[in-house]
Amino acid sequence: MCHETSASQLPVVGSALKLHGHPHAQLQLWMYSASKLHFVAVSRTPCPAAASLGRYLTVFGWAPERLDPYVDDASVVTAAMRTATRAEPAALWKRVTIPVAIAVALVVAAAWYATWTSTDSLMTQMARLTIGSTDLLLFFALLVVMMVAMMLPSAMPMILAFRGMTRLEAGRPTKPADDAATALFILPYFVVWGAFGVGALFALMALGLMGSMTGPLLFASAATLLAAGLWQVTRTKEVCLTHCTSPMSFVMHHWRSGRLGAIRMGFRHSMYCIGCCWLFMLVLFISGSMSLLWMGGISVVIFAEKMGVRTLLFSRIIGVLLVALSVLAALGALIAM
Repeated sequence: MCHETSASQLPVVGSALKLHGHPHAQLQLWMYSASKLHFVAVSRTPCPAAASLGRYLTVFGWAPERLDPYVDDASVVTAAMRTATRAEPAALWKRVTIPVAIAVALVVAAAWYATWTSTDSLMTQMARLTIGSTDLLLFFALLVVMMVAMMLPSAMPMILAFRGMTRLEAGRPTKPADDAATALFILPYFVVWGAFGVGALFALMALGLMGSMTGPLLFASAATLLAAGLWQVTRTKEVCLTHCTSPMSFVMHHWRSGRLGAIRMGFRHSMYCIGCCWLFMLVLFISGSMSLLWMGGISVVIFAEKMGVRTLLFSRIIGVLLVALSVLAALGALIAM
């Protein structure tokens, strides 16, 4: 038989909940409650903390039926919490409703179509020696659309985790999701990626690394591919990728309340994502010359890498393939000289 520990019996955590409504604190409340279960006899009496925890975890795509409400040991609940905090992006994708899936597919398809039809305009802008403020805004907008096409599918698990967390009230998913806060979480992600794209392309143009190259610059593609391959095995890449492939953990540990907090979290998410993928984008700009084929290939790689299935192994395999491509690119440069 288990005795329930309520929020009123936990003044420190309860006060934190009342003052801040922090989901991480709310989750800690149920973890603490579960850890304080007292078993005076082996019984099949329902455990309120376990049942509440099961309802809580449905927000993050973790099936409540996997947590037995007639739990016989607090360690079972603790193990369930550890499993839930490592919820993979694939599990969050499985919880997407059909209308949301259709909406995302339409947005991504529209972004790919806009990218396809605007590629010539983008290359024309890059060929100019001087770019006015209006042209710069258009250039930025085109790059943001391109980033939506490439990055939205891989960012969806994080977006879903954030949106699910906004449903919590007193540790339970009892209120509607905050769509406005979710939009503010998404906005900085693509704005930062667009700004990165503009800065990177202007820097590459200034260095003469865009378009046709001659002489030693012929090896720029090989060098970029090699750098991208080696980056895959760095500690920085591993840390950033861990944050990107652990949406629930990221949202819990970096939670900020309110609309401004959503913007701050979106900015932080974009920084981790750039830490993962910035060299992929340089490969696209230099080696792929921003072709749709390279965009599609890199998008697939990023999506697969962030699904969290044997992440480190997959990342290293991609690194090996990039190094192999760099060797081929170097041989091609030698032949062309």
